[in-house]
Amino acid sequence: MCPAVPTIAEGEFAARFTAAVCAQKAACGCGGGVDCVVRLRPKFEAVQRYARDHSWEYDPACALQILASAVYRRGCGLESGFYEPFSQCGGRCEVFRGDVPSGGACPDLDTDVAAYADSCAAADESCDILDTFTCMTFGELPTMQVGQTCAEDNGNELGECAEGLTCSVESDTCVPEVGAGEACADDPTACEFGLFCDAGVCAPRRLAGEACVDNFQCEALACMNGVCRDEPVICLVDEPSDLVFRFTIRP
Repeated sequence: MCPAVPTIAEGEFAARFTAAVCAQKAACGCGGGVDCVVRLRPKFEAVQRYARDHSWEYDPACALQILASAVYRRGCGLESGFYEPFSQCGGRCEVFRGDVPSGGACPDLDTDVAAYADSCAAADESCDILDTFTCMTFGELPTMQVGQTCAEDNGNELGECAEGLTCSVESDTCVPEVGAGEACADDPTACEFGLFCDAGVCAPRRLAGEACVDNFQCEALACMNGVCRDEPVICLVDEPSDLVFRFTIRP
């Protein structure tokens, strides 16, 4: 069940997010208190200040959704379930939105700012950060079949592979997913969801505490010092972006 969160005024953004994160850290037994506030509040304030200095529009409903999803609903949830709260309580939105028109040049935003904002004015547009750095509508990607090119060399997605297929990092084409115990030719993306390519054979991803060599081997996609990690997300939050972007979380 999604928690009820009081409305967050624009001027309260930094203070409310900081207080919620630090209180949740304390509840999960991994910090909190004054030190947490002193460390995190200036970072949330920097996001708020950037948006204010550029006169970006604030969406209080989105701020509420992200706080409810990423902090209160997540609680002490583990890395392996990073995105689960967002699917239940929303949060796939922009707290701040800019005024760059369609086709206009958009800035390369700081990661923390980008986690909560988009410089493009239109709600259905985003900045093309992989290529043109202009505001554009991406729309739904086409469904690709076996052998069709699904990605460019720079990692830009061209389409989504049909059910039962996966986009190979080796060939950038859609190939059949490989099941447990079947050969995968050491392609980390060839195996079905929840599996990884282990010495040429698809095997279940490893649990916290089990030995690993890289992130692909672990259920939480986090290998640290040769061991799979799966800690509470909130305990690993050191930057505002960590609440929203899994890839920014550091050991």
